[in-house]
Amino acid sequence: MYAFLPDILLIVICGFTCLYCWILSKRLKKLQSLDSGLGASILSLTEAIAKTNTAALEARQSTQISVETLQSLLGSVDAAIPQVEAKVESLYNARKAAENKSNELENIIAAEIDPALHSARQSSLSLLQMVKEVKSYEQRANALKANTTKQGEAA
Repeated sequence: MYAFLPDILLIVICGFTCLYCWILSKRLKKLQSLDSGLGASILSLTEAIAKTNTAALEARQSTQISVETLQSLLGSVDAAIPQVEAKVESLYNARKAAENKSNELENIIAAEIDPALHSARQSSLSLLQMVKEVKSYEQRANALKANTTKQGEAA
């Protein structure tokens, strides 16, 4: 009876091994399923990688377009720099010329107005003096006229 014991143990172990393989097979099928399990994970990762690649390509194209646009704009700016510098220099020179002309005119005005004002004051004083003299002559003439009229009436 003990001679069959290793055979029985071997059959039982083989049975457990078959049961274990059957359980592993079921689990492996669940993992490989595309609806759930590892297959679904692999499928979703594949889709995510495809979307990421598409987004990266779009970003690369957008970046290339932006770089080309920036390069053309920088070229335009580089071409315009000498013109802008010339305009700034021209404006600076014009401002300096205007300041010099303004200072020159202020000096001319100061040099010509002060004597003209002095002359005008003198003329106005002379005119006032003449007006006073004319009034004085007028008063004397009126007084003489009045005297002559009184003497003519008295004679």
